[in-house]
Amino acid sequence: MNGKLKTFFSFFSYVLCGVLFGIIASYVFQFFSSSSLAKQIPDNEKYFVPAKFIIYGSGYNTVSARVWLYDRNGSEIAVIERSWNGEKLFLEFETAEFQQKIIPYPTYLFTEDSFKNGVRLDRYYNEKGLCRLYSDVGEPEKIKNAYYRLSLFAMSRFPLFNNHSRIITLELSNYKTGELWSIITSVDGTVSVIMN
Repeated sequence: MNGKLKTFFSFFSYVLCGVLFGIIASYVFQFFSSSSLAKQIPDNEKYFVPAKFIIYGSGYNTVSARVWLYDRNGSEIAVIERSWNGEKLFLEFETAEFQQKIIPYPTYLFTEDSFKNGVRLDRYYNEKGLCRLYSDVGEPEKIKNAYYRLSLFAMSRFPLFNNHSRIITLELSNYKTGELWSIITSVDGTVSVIMN
């Protein structure tokens, strides 16, 4: 190997190591920051309904539904209504888990045939440094900021911190078609479905 090639590979190796170190350092910082942010989330957080849904029906390789997203005040954030290729519709939650608090965020709607063509939900409620899903009117800015930054941690899915974040998947198509169903969550990690 000539000198120029050797120098190039050495330089490339240093750059690659620097980038990897930067990524890992960023996640470690996010982890410790998230742990401290969780302390700001009130311990008395009550159950609330972040989503409701109706399954209109499913036929040969198609399922159609309407899903609503709500904030803690019960105000509507978004409505997603469409058909998907597939027969089973799933709603995925990702969690941030610190200080005995498990905060679930609805993140993805998809079918068994269309995971990559599913609907990313956080784009409807995470905007301009605010997680509208968990924001209450009059709530201190530091709590609103904590919910937003914890949502970013939940969705980062860095393998080193898997015991502080997990995926909860509900199969919405298991529920009776034509009925309105509510999804209830709490900071103890409970995610359940009841008829509205």
